Amino acid sequence: MYINELLQEVQYVTDNQGTRQAVLLDLDTWQTLLNHLDLVDEHPDDDERQKAMDREESAYQAMHAELYAQYAGQHVAIFQGELVDHDEDGNILYQRVRQKYPGKFVLITPVEPTPEEIYRILSPRLVVEEVSDV
Repeated sequence: MYINELLQEVQYVTDNQGTRQAVLLDLDTWQTLLNHLDLVDEHPDDDERQKAMDREESAYQAMHAELYAQYAGQHVAIFQGELVDHDEDGNILYQRVRQKYPGKFVLITPVEPTPEEIYRILSPRLVVEEVSDV
């Protein structure tokens, strides 16, 4: 797959006016893009980044009840296991966090009723009805 094809997989995150603020890629596309750009071997600190991601996610899980009580419906930023910022607008929060913590992993997540997203996947079922002789 060529880079141009990979870039066709990009999904944009926009603000209320439709201005593009960020992009989303599924993990397979991201990994393929990294492989094409030969960046995978240039990041020996991937283990550290993964540890930071796990730490912030665990901190969010542990703080969820308190966060939900105070910041329900808002976005929060977690860095080094601590709440460092919050905002109703996730894009604005993202911009502040990028300025304050450049190059660092900061978990930014909406505060919803449950700490983990719940996905409900509906699938069709085949039902065979028996025909009786009447």
